Amino acid sequence: MKQAGFSLVEILIFTTIVALFFVLGAAVMIFSLRQMQVAQHRIVATREAESLISWFKSAKEVNWGGAECSGCAAGTSAFTEQVSRVTHNLVYPTICFNTLDWLADDVCSPSDYSLDGLYKREAKFTYAVVSGYISQVTVAVTVYWRESGESYQVTSNTVLSVWE
Repeated sequence: MKQAGFSLVEILIFTTIVALFFVLGAAVMIFSLRQMQVAQHRIVATREAESLISWFKSAKEVNWGGAECSGCAAGTSAFTEQVSRVTHNLVYPTICFNTLDWLADDVCSPSDYSLDGLYKREAKFTYAVVSGYISQVTVAVTVYWRESGESYQVTSNTVLSVWE
């Protein structure tokens, strides 16, 4: 006579399959949460990059200047003089802008993630001088952050000129 029900082996196989589905579901959720956190930090990094570009645009509107600076002090007010001053002081013209301040014209150290405690913001300037006058400045702002042992970055570019 045959008994109704499941054998112990069948119950173990079923339990193993269900447990695998739960483990896979948990792994997918963990991966999704990490991706959401990276996306959230990317949005904040983009906002920080655009904030610096907006700050540059406002400095440009206040006083474009146009002259290239050679040996001027850190307190100069013209935008083009500030740009040329900070790029002349360095071999590689990438400046740390974790604060919105021209006086902090230094290269970010590799461990300087002091912007909101998570980010590092740098700006790279390029410009051409024609007859001693700067008519256009290209700015590339890059915001870096580290998360779960990975490094990420967001870059925003703009071209500033006297006729914007």
